[in-house]
Amino acid sequence: MVNIWKECLDQNPGAKKLPVIIPAVLYHGRKKWTSPLKFSEIVESGENFSLYLPEFTYTLTDLSGYEEESLTGSIVLKAVLYMFRHIYDRDFDIAARTVTDMMIMLRNEPDFLTFLEWFLRYLYHARTGNKETLKKIIDREINRLNMKGAEEMAMTVAEQIRNEGMKQGMELGVKQGVEKTALNMLEMGIEMTLICQATGLSEAEIKRIAAQKGQKKWQ
Repeated sequence: MVNIWKECLDQNPGAKKLPVIIPAVLYHGRKKWTSPLKFSEIVESGENFSLYLPEFTYTLTDLSGYEEESLTGSIVLKAVLYMFRHIYDRDFDIAARTVTDMMIMLRNEPDFLTFLEWFLRYLYHARTGNKETLKKIIDREINRLNMKGAEEMAMTVAEQIRNEGMKQGMELGVKQGVEKTALNMLEMGIEMTLICQATGLSEAEIKRIAAQKGQKKWQ
């Protein structure tokens, strides 16, 4: 919230007051929410200091506790909330068809392609299972949309997600290679200072890696 206000002031240096922000946190994880909904409930003696605790900073809503008919609002909001609620469904195919039915009614909105891009990125990042199956579902629903620019958008997002995955894989490979080199140098009895210089890792990082690999000497 502070960052948003700072950006507003940077863009409007003559402003005398800050805009209102009504924050909300939506939970749509795989498991049911079991933690407290109020900040004061996780602070020692929070009920005695409620006046000084930032209760106003969020409203947490657990979507898993809502029935479908209670997801009201604009079509855009309904589509987003419905997707949040069903993103981890085992039979995601049904949810995808339902959301597309909603999106068909939004095709003439000026920012529809921007919404579609967000929607596709969210799918790829949230559905981390079989990517080929997900892509088949997306391709089918894009065809159902039957909108100019939608297919190109889907192809662009899919390519970007694939490139991001390859980059992350390469970075992980490099990281694992550096860690393996550090461990090998440790086993060879090379001084810690030299290992740090050769790998770019700190002494604490090297000791942590060694401990995780069971090298008790460095735990």
